Amino acid sequence: MVQRSIENNDYESAVTYINQVLQECTASEKHCLLKMELMLKASQLKEAVNYSRELMLNSYFSKNPSILGWRGRLLVYNGDDTEGKKVLMQALNLDPDN
Repeated sequence: MVQRSIENNDYESAVTYINQVLQECTASEKHCLLKMELMLKASQLKEAVNYSRELMLNSYFSKNPSILGWRGRLLVYNGDDTEGKKVLMQALNLDPDN
């Protein structure tokens, strides 16, 4: 269902479906990254920033360079350039090839 919604450019539905997946598989990095991307495409920037903040409270995700990279981008898109650049640099320090 998620893929079908993405193919139809129905990102709001895709976010709903990905939320259902994450209820069952909360530690799925792939699905967390996809949720942030879909929220951005669905024009839910504020919600995406809040979601990325929630992920940072989880010790498993707080040192994940991919999650940090997305959080940094979301912060920059949201107008918080200083904090976004700091988070992006943190992601690059953890994984220079990211």
